Amino acid sequence: SYKLDSVKMKIFSSFLEDCIHSGTKVLVVCSPSYIKYLQIDNSISSIEKITMVQNIQFLNYTNDTTFINHSNLFDDPSHLNAKGSELFTRIVIGNICKKNKIQ
Repeated sequence: SYKLDSVKMKIFSSFLEDCIHSGTKVLVVCSPSYIKYLQIDNSISSIEKITMVQNIQFLNYTNDTTFINHSNLFDDPSHLNAKGSELFTRIVIGNICKKNKIQ
């Protein structure tokens, strides 16, 4: 558990509001992790709340089983390698298309 920087959270929220007011379609994506989180991280929980209030689509892949414990997809526990990035990109694009009914 840790305390979030309230200034950074306000800046993030304000940035999203500015995007919406300018007519930009916004989508927030959280990339996968190599290690499974047993509880939701504070920052992810806060992002989820902010996006929900602002009616912004949030795709959270933190605990996606496609990636957890698959060392061949990561350079280190926090960063996907080229193979992992390509797979993640295909998954995200597929989910965006499905959620927005795009073919």
